[in-house]
Amino acid sequence: MLALGGSDPCGGAGLQGDLKAIHACGGYATTVVTSVTAQNTRGVQATYDLPLRVIEAQMVALFSDFDIRAVKTGMLASKLIVRRVARLLAQFSAPNLVVDPVLCAKGGYPLLHPDALPILKSALIPQALLVTPNLPEAEALAEMQIRTFDDAMKAARRIQKLGCRAVLMKGGHVTEAIAGWEVATDLLVDDEEVIPIRGEQVAGVHPHGTGCVYSAAIATSLACGMPLVEAILEAKRQITSAIRGARQIGGGHPILHLQ
Repeated sequence: MLALGGSDPCGGAGLQGDLKAIHACGGYATTVVTSVTAQNTRGVQATYDLPLRVIEAQMVALFSDFDIRAVKTGMLASKLIVRRVARLLAQFSAPNLVVDPVLCAKGGYPLLHPDALPILKSALIPQALLVTPNLPEAEALAEMQIRTFDDAMKAARRIQKLGCRAVLMKGGHVTEAIAGWEVATDLLVDDEEVIPIRGEQVAGVHPHGTGCVYSAAIATSLACGMPLVEAILEAKRQITSAIRGARQIGGGHPILHLQ
């Protein structure tokens, strides 16, 4: 299992969150660092993108040595990084690709430059088995506002038409104001059907790194041979448990507790 993304020194999100999720789900994690961030539970203060040659060297080293059975992408930062990562994943025929289209941190700090979004849509998403946007990410990818369940379905179909097999519209930002979309429910949209992935809304808890951990858990279950729906259901159980057990370690958002 390979995770590509940014490093989070406080251990809640990014590659550190991915590592914990992958091992909690029974996988073995390899990682490629695309960016280094300075952040804590209160927010992101700075980022530094690694040189393309270093990112490529990490990917070549891992693909030439490991039997990588699934790949998850997170923070990719720039159009040059997105383009290089997409080219290499195609070159290595990366299996079970899960794209978490990270646009910004929980506190709002931008983690993808706006001019990278078209490259993400044209070069990376078409290779994906699954794309896992939250509500703001889905709006950006689909270039539309989502105010109702029907809007969500239209947005998911627009994203799917970019070339991925399926889209998991995450319900973490959903409120009762979005008519027809049940709170804390994710929507798996593929060619055949729409499958609601229901979960528990844990009141008053807004942990750091939920999107990273959820997508990494899905990819790990895929790497272990689970079909897509079962992999998502298992990951949903994992992330719900991790949210329920989240710990107030720093002074900002709680940290997910994976076990």
